[in-house]
Amino acid sequence: MNTPLDRDALRARLRMTSDHQRRLVLERIVEQLPDADLARLLDGIVHLDEHPAGHPVATPSLAERVARHAAATRRGQYLGKYILRNAHGQREPTETAEWLAASSHLFECALERAHLDPNAETLNCLRVLTRLVEEVDQRPDELLVFEDDRASDHLIHEYPRTKRLLESLDLSSRDA
Repeated sequence: MNTPLDRDALRARLRMTSDHQRRLVLERIVEQLPDADLARLLDGIVHLDEHPAGHPVATPSLAERVARHAAATRRGQYLGKYILRNAHGQREPTETAEWLAASSHLFECALERAHLDPNAETLNCLRVLTRLVEEVDQRPDELLVFEDDRASDHLIHEYPRTKRLLESLDLSSRDA
C-alpha cells in the first residue's frame, strides 16, 4: 500500500536542494514518465517540435547519449562562469549543475542496465563516463567550473559505485 506524499513538505525539500539535485529529479521524470503524462505536464511551459505523421521518434541509445555527453563536455558546452552569490563566496554556474545532473543520470541508467545485464556496451558506457569524470577532475577549469571540490566528489553515489563495479568485473575476468 502506497502512503500519500506530503506534497507541501516535498515542495519545501525540493526548494532546499541544489541545482544539480533538482535537475537530476527532472532527468528522472523525463526518463520514467509515459509520453502522455509528460506532454500533459509540459503543456504551456515547454514546446517541442512536432514530428511529421508517420515519422518515427527514435530515442538515442545509451551509448549514443554517453558519447554525445562526453563530446559536449570536451568541447566546453558545460563551461560557465562563477556567479556571485554573496560577499563571501561564489556559486557554481548553471552549466555545472546541468553537467552534474546529466552525468548522474547517465551513470544511473548505465548502472541500472549493468545490474540487469552487464553486457559489453553498457560496461563501455560506464568506462567512458568514469574516464570523463577523471578527465574533468584533471582539467576542471578547462572543461567545467567547480566552486570547491572535484567532479568525482559531487557524484558521490554514482562514481564510486561504478568504480567498484568495474573493478569487480575486471578482477573476475582475470580470475576466469
